[in-house]
Amino acid sequence: MSLIFGILKPEGDRVDQEELARLARATQHLAPDGTFLHAEANLGLGFQPFHTSHRSWLDHQPRIDRHKNALLLDGRLDNHEELQRRLGVPDRDVPDSDLVLFSFALWGEDCFAQLRGDWALVLWNHEGRELYLARDHAGTRQLYFIRSSHEIVWSTTLHALIADGSGSKISHPFAAGFLTGQPTSDLTPFEAIHAVRPAHCVVLSLDSSRSILHWCPGSQSQVYYRTPDQYDQRFLELFRTSVARRIDPEAGILAQLSGGMDSSAIVCVADQVRESLSAPLVDTISFFDDSEPHWNERPYFTEVERKRGREGIHIDLSETHRLLELRGGAPEALLFPMLDCGRAHLESAIREQLGPSTHRVVLSGFAGDELLGGVPTPLPELVDLLASGRLSALLSRGTEWSIRTRTPLIHLLWRTIHTVAELYRPSCPCTRPPWIRSSLTRLPHSSRSVRTVAPRSVRRAGPGNILRWETWWSLVDALPQTTPSSRLYLEYRYPYLDRDLVEFLLGVPRHELCAPGRRRAMMRRALRDIVPDMILERPRKAYVSRRPLALLRGSIIQIEELFAASCMAEYGFLDPQVFRICLGTALKGETQWMRPLLATIAYEVWLRTLDGTGDRSPLRTAGAVSPPSGSVPTRTAAGRHG
Repeated sequence: MSLIFGILKPEGDRVDQEELARLARATQHLAPDGTFLHAEANLGLGFQPFHTSHRSWLDHQPRIDRHKNALLLDGRLDNHEELQRRLGVPDRDVPDSDLVLFSFALWGEDCFAQLRGDWALVLWNHEGRELYLARDHAGTRQLYFIRSSHEIVWSTTLHALIADGSGSKISHPFAAGFLTGQPTSDLTPFEAIHAVRPAHCVVLSLDSSRSILHWCPGSQSQVYYRTPDQYDQRFLELFRTSVARRIDPEAGILAQLSGGMDSSAIVCVADQVRESLSAPLVDTISFFDDSEPHWNERPYFTEVERKRGREGIHIDLSETHRLLELRGGAPEALLFPMLDCGRAHLESAIREQLGPSTHRVVLSGFAGDELLGGVPTPLPELVDLLASGRLSALLSRGTEWSIRTRTPLIHLLWRTIHTVAELYRPSCPCTRPPWIRSSLTRLPHSSRSVRTVAPRSVRRAGPGNILRWETWWSLVDALPQTTPSSRLYLEYRYPYLDRDLVEFLLGVPRHELCAPGRRRAMMRRALRDIVPDMILERPRKAYVSRRPLALLRGSIIQIEELFAASCMAEYGFLDPQVFRICLGTALKGETQWMRPLLATIAYEVWLRTLDGTGDRSPLRTAGAVSPPSGSVPTRTAAGRHG
């Protein structure tokens, strides 16, 4: 996961090399493969490669073509061979950055829709005097920017953008979204720093901006085959291709193996691919917690290990995960508030287990459940039947689901009608936890309409497509490992988010993915000779409700100390008295507000650890900070990352 950053100034101004070097120093600890800077007139470009594939060694950036267009690319193009044929480029070893520049020269802004893979890029259009910042369809790579009247600064990490204290004012709309569980989309925890949305390209100049949606979920054509076996074969073909794209034989690969269907399928298929290349099998890492009776993963991931004849790394979460770790100070500032505040300890445990390894890539099973029918709900299928007027089929399928789920048919039909009506509302209501001040949630939230109101092309396609649209954006908004750590910098890859596979799965009829009483029907059939039956037929991994409750109870003294003089209360975000009442209710086993409670605690921890100490006093005494302005300590960012 290479780092890209840069500065654009007005015509006539010059970018000084030292300005770029200052941005580079903020991320030097994440750049083991060097730093490359280029400053010319009012444009400054920086590139810090993190090589994770043999093709990444072909790239030497920043890249500038004969038209004086300049490019910074973080990522991998999966369709580079197809692009070479279409562009008439005969050289097999042409780097991906050249292909992007050739594509832009031929197709202009339409080129971003042609790029398949995991990528984020910044492209300077010399003739049009515009800056393009774009991310792939799923947002697997981050890209942030600050735009003002005198310059535009961008980076793939927040480290560089807060290094000098600029842009450090806290974003109230982000806080509102995070604390209420709403999508944060183009928002970041800092008011001046914006994120480029997945599947979007932001076109910037110093006096204007516009956004282009270059890929649209929910607008794919339906896939119709004659037999279930044809669906199975096509899925397996695309899944194998997706995994193969992400396990370069020359890269150190570490696959997460949780014991569930998603991670197990990735590991088993990766083994087949590596064996066909006569390459070593991928290493695996598994997490367990024997104190959690509803989350006993050991029998499942050890069954996969037995099948492949290779034991992986095992980490006990009961010893490494903590909800709160403020005593003794936090080792580094958190750039994003995280529901799991014990991430630092988990990363330390992983680093200790890995030692001086060559692992740079982690394969994750994220998104498999949502895209392959792991959530056993009939609504996506029933709303389409209702909207298309197929009432006989609606009653038939509704009856099947009613019997299997033991839900009265009338209730299913009412939920179907209600869901269709809600999908066509212009916005969704925000459920506000009672302890969060209403003034915070009334703030304008620029990202909500993007997620809750589908474009006209999707709306015309029916309510099922709108559901897929909303599900997709909720999915990518929850993408994990989006913020790099100074402890453990790894590139995360998500085989289930491969664009070819995603487009196929979004077009497969819902009844092929998930049938009454048979979730993941297509996946189970396709992988029956590859993944152990014990995994394919295991019960669905339910939400682990005991663990958050146990963490709350185990941290109650720290939580009470944390909110005795709450930063959030000083900002006007929180009613401490109501929070304590709701916390007491949750400790008795009431789970209604569990997620918002964890989010509130995480946000309070984040505010306190911005200076890397976890101490309350810096937030009170630092001259650069005051609750009315909402700024974080300027000296903190520079001290930790400068």
